[in-house]
Parts: sequence; C-alpha cells; structure tokens
Amino acid sequence: MGTALGREDHHLPERQAIHGAEDTTALTIAQKRYFIKRKRCAVPLFGQRHAVALPEGVWCPPKHEYPVLDGFSSICYNLVEPISIHAMKKSLFYGITIVLLLCLSAGAQEWQEVTSRDRVTLPRDLYVQSGYRIQWWYFTGHLLDTGGRPFGFEVTFFVVGVQKRPFRSKFGIKTIYLTNFAISDIEGKKFYHFSNADSGTYGFAGADGSRLHVWVGKDTLEGDLARMHIKAHAQDADLDLVLALKKPIITNGNKGYSRKSEESPRVASLYFSCTDLETKGTIKLGSTLFTVHGKSWFDREISSHGLAKNEAGWDWFAIQLDDGREIMIYELRKKDGSIDRYSAGTLVDTVGNIRHLKRDDYRIKVISTYTSKMTGIRYPSKWEIIVPSEHLSLQVTPLLEDQEFTGDQAMGRPYWEGTCSVEGSARGEAYTEMTGYQIIGETP
Repeated sequence: MGTALGREDHHLPERQAIHGAEDTTALTIAQKRYFIKRKRCAVPLFGQRHAVALPEGVWCPPKHEYPVLDGFSSICYNLVEPISIHAMKKSLFYGITIVLLLCLSAGAQEWQEVTSRDRVTLPRDLYVQSGYRIQWWYFTGHLLDTGGRPFGFEVTFFVVGVQKRPFRSKFGIKTIYLTNFAISDIEGKKFYHFSNADSGTYGFAGADGSRLHVWVGKDTLEGDLARMHIKAHAQDADLDLVLALKKPIITNGNKGYSRKSEESPRVASLYFSCTDLETKGTIKLGSTLFTVHGKSWFDREISSHGLAKNEAGWDWFAIQLDDGREIMIYELRKKDGSIDRYSAGTLVDTVGNIRHLKRDDYRIKVISTYTSKMTGIRYPSKWEIIVPSEHLSLQVTPLLEDQEFTGDQAMGRPYWEGTCSVEGSARGEAYTEMTGYQIIGETP
C-alpha cells in the first residue's frame, strides 16, 4: 500500500482544539520534547481557520482556540524540527501542505473515482494519471554491499491533487509532489529518513503522463515496465538504484480494483505490483559510498480516497521468501479494534502465478510490542502470519526496532515502516508498514 498521508472525512464536524494531555510527568525527556513541540495552533488559511501544527517560535495566537476540523485530528502532529529560519520555513510549508491536501481536496472538488468496473491497464497506469486525488510509486528493498553488510531502503513518490480550479497566477497550487526516503543501516543500527515536497511551480517537481518520469527536486524516477531507475538525495544520505523486472507484474484485488473498506466500494484504489526486482546501484551514508545489490518490491496505487471514517490505520507486509514466493498481505484496522473484512492479500508463486487472499484465508497475530522513545506510540514488534492453505507459518521480526518516521518526515503523523526478517516454515525478508497507532496525549 505504501502511503501514510492520513485519513479523510467527507463530513467534518467542528470541535475545539486539543492542546494535549494535562499530565506529562510520566513521559521521557524525548517524549516531552516531542509532545511540547507538536502542540496545535490555528492560522487563517484562504479565509478559513483551521488547526495547523507549528514549531516553537512560529507565530501562534496563544489565547485563541479556533474551531478545528475533525479530519485534522490525525495529521497535525508533524512539525518537530529544532527552530532555525530553514526549519521554520520547511515546517510551515509541510503544515500548509497537509492542510491543503486534507481540507481543500475533501471539499467540493470532483475527483475521478475508482469504481468496481475499473481495471489496471498497462503501460498506461504506470504513468501519472490525471483527475485522481492521490497516487504513488512505492519502492522497498533489501540490499547487501560487496562485503555482505545489509541495508533496507524505501523510496515513495506521491502526486497529490489539491484543487482543480484554474489560476491566472502560476503560484496557484493545484498539485503537490512529495517523496519519502529511508535507509535502514542494520549493522550500524541507525535509521535514516527524509522527505521532500514541491508544488512544481518552477519545474522543480512534476510527473509525465506519457512516460514514467516523476521528480521532486533531486529525487527522480524514470524507466519502463522492464527497468526502472530511482534516485533519492538528502543531507546525510543518497541512493541511486537500477531495478530490473524478474517476474511478471501482478494485479491486486479484482484485476487491479482493490477495495479498502466495508463502508463504500468507492474507498478503493487501482493497485498493481512488481514483487521481484533485481536491484543494483549505490547508497551513500555521510561520506561513505556503498556498492549494493539485492531484491526490491514495487507498488503502484491510484485513488481518490483515504481511509474510511471508521478506520484507524493498517498493518501491511511485503514478504519475499527465499524459496522464490512473495506475499503481499494487509489488515485494515477499525477504530473499534476489529478488522475490516476487505483486508486482503496476494500470493505469488515461483513463476509469477497469483492467488488472491481474502480476509479468512490468513491470520496475523501480534507476538510482542515496543514503545517508541520519541513519540510514546506502542507498535507491534513481532508477528506470526499463517496461511493455512499454503502450509505457511511465518514469524516476522524487525531487523531494527526503531524504524519510525517522525517529525515533518512523517508527512502527516508518525508511522512505522521498516525491514524485517522472516523465519518459520519458510525463510526470507519483509517490509512492514504500520499506520494509525495512537500518539501520546492524543484523544482516541
């Protein structure tokens, strides 16, 4: 699935701003710092007043609590950078970006819906598709350098429709282009994560509808169905990889139509994957350059909806087994603790044949949890995944406990996404994403 931009609400009742819990005595120093810096403030935006998280030192009327749209309750906790002029500009840009994405898009805009009649069409759907609210190209993988040092990586390119009305000025924002970029250094026990965003006003970001070409600053994606080239750049890390298709592209759901909620068939996406990509290239951490090779996974999704109103988040797994099989599987968690019956999966055999998995075809059990030192969120940290018809009983364990996206790098709110080992009836590797877990001080 590969995105954590937040949920949407079509009917957004007003309520008072939540400034956090009264008692923070039980929090760690890091948690207190995070908690204080994510306090919500309100700023006027396009004639309306909405709650936006602002960093310390940025203008905030301390004695005024403007009405808050309920849809922002899950996404306005992201700006935690130490304050400098650069950090202030960056944090404010991300805050406004999220407001634009969640507010303007949820209004009277008419975005193209994914319906049960839609099917993935290739190569067309590899390229950016106009008229949809959100779409992404999502890459994860497991790499080794020439000495056998292991790394995990994730790079995602987002194209988000903000609004459709025409502008006379080139500064009118209609689309936001974003990237998430992470490297897990297993041996160094360090998780690097970064984000980038641009409106494309001066051509520094964009996407081509006639070929595979998406770019956000120095982060680029180019190629075709057989071979893709991704680059990602940040202050302390760089990635430059070529990925070659080894198995046929597979569609998830009903020929690519992937429903994501019991509430409505419109809460859905067009969804296809490349589950086995031979990967070669380089990564750079600090001043050290590593030549790497390994195996990657690619997801492409197109939609106009976020989570349904009764859904809290998801746990998603991309499992690559040493015996040549792959499994994509996820659970959509409701706010009442139950699992949506449209949770699903896809099993790919050694030659690329697929079998779609429904909710009753598998079980996911949490074995243990850990609590983030930064946010206080308690995440699952080990799972048992059972697919009885395939005689599979797998234990999935993070290779690094802390692979949490926090701050403005979370593109909305903290979430966990990282590389894992797989043991049990088969061995292999996995990437796992977990979204929608409760932040300290947050009202459920």
